[in-house]
Amino acid sequence: MHSRVLSVLPFALASLLVAPVAAAAPPLLLPGQATPHLTGDPVVRAREALVARAPQVAGVTLAHRETVPLAGAQGASVVRFDQTHLGVPVAGAGAAVRVDANGAATSFATLRVATGLPSSATPKVARAVAAKGASLRAGVELGEQDGELVFWRSNGGYRLAWAFYAGVVAPPLPYAPFVVVDAEDGVVLSAHDAISHAKQAMVHPFNPKK
Repeated sequence: MHSRVLSVLPFALASLLVAPVAAAAPPLLLPGQATPHLTGDPVVRAREALVARAPQVAGVTLAHRETVPLAGAQGASVVRFDQTHLGVPVAGAGAAVRVDANGAATSFATLRVATGLPSSATPKVARAVAAKGASLRAGVELGEQDGELVFWRSNGGYRLAWAFYAGVVAPPLPYAPFVVVDAEDGVVLSAHDAISHAKQAMVHPFNPKK
């Protein structure tokens, strides 16, 4: 599940998270409450906490992205999940739960669930064709190997799209193009420099600082 394209999504999505999208539920700060501790696995405990505090999560596919230790938090960490649909990640949708040093879920959890997603994850535009369009927009070469399918928020709903990212390119000026191409018609849906969005991502709702 983890990949170079997916790892940069929080950076490229910083500006999109505040855009009004009818098909996406707003991020929720879930209320704290007692959660059954049935296992010592922090990922399983985080899932238990989410289901206990937001029962609708039971019908949503949340894939574990990573568990990140929090500096100076006495062994606490944040367990992050990406929402997926038909095996494809949904950009800007997912959850995060803070767990203590023993793996027990604490009172902090955030959640954003996407609904009204497309019924197909089969692209009409080939990855090679999308890569050419992404390269033209970025001004640098982006290859097929740099693209992955995502469900992307656009015009009040979600579109199946190719997201391209090849890391930092075109030195000496740091530049990390992130380009999203509609997998239905080849139109560029979004183009960002991931580096310029990095600071915004530090306050991303799935990157809790407390």
